[in-house]
Amino acid sequence: MRYPCKLIQDILPLYHDGVCSQESKEIVEQHLSDCEECRKYYDDLCGVDAMEPDRALNKENEMKKAESFKGIKKRLLKKQVLLILVSFAVFFVLIFSVIGSLKHTKYIIPYENNIFVSMIDNQLIGRLQGNEANHLRIKRVETMNNNQKTTYLFFCMSSTKWDEIVTSDKIYSEYLLSSSEKGANEIDKVYYYTGDYTNLEEMDEAELQTILPSCELLWSK
Repeated sequence: MRYPCKLIQDILPLYHDGVCSQESKEIVEQHLSDCEECRKYYDDLCGVDAMEPDRALNKENEMKKAESFKGIKKRLLKKQVLLILVSFAVFFVLIFSVIGSLKHTKYIIPYENNIFVSMIDNQLIGRLQGNEANHLRIKRVETMNNNQKTTYLFFCMSSTKWDEIVTSDKIYSEYLLSSSEKGANEIDKVYYYTGDYTNLEEMDEAELQTILPSCELLWSK
């Protein structure tokens, strides 16, 4: 059976590339043995590849370059993702380190019109604005002057930088300075003192007068 030349010429590129079936290959070869026109067409097809070897080579090189570029892009993307993850990890480590440092940085709270004292139900209550104290130092001192007894209460508060930062100025913290059971009603004056408390309770009236200028009187009878 003789097939039309048009049909054979449509199959020739597949035959040339070696991708047609065995049956089609035999049909093409049989046709080429009898048809000069199709043989010429096939020779021309083979001649294009022979005349343009660089074109095929360039195409292959371009494909290799494209694959290489894809590989480079993937590696760069992986490096970028890794860099972002490392950056986030370092950022969070720094944040937690700073927070930890702030939580462990203790200091004595200075008086800045932020501390108040009131007698409520025979108890002396201290109120702190915009911060939270984690330690109180309290000393009760009794002195005699001209046979008159005076009872002082000195106190100071400590906090952390973290509590100072996170506590709003609208927040008031309350602390018991002296209860009724411990004679809060016997106290005459309450001072906020951030100095040295060593042997403070053993001072007499004259010695106390030397430190009172550095204290803040917050309450008195």
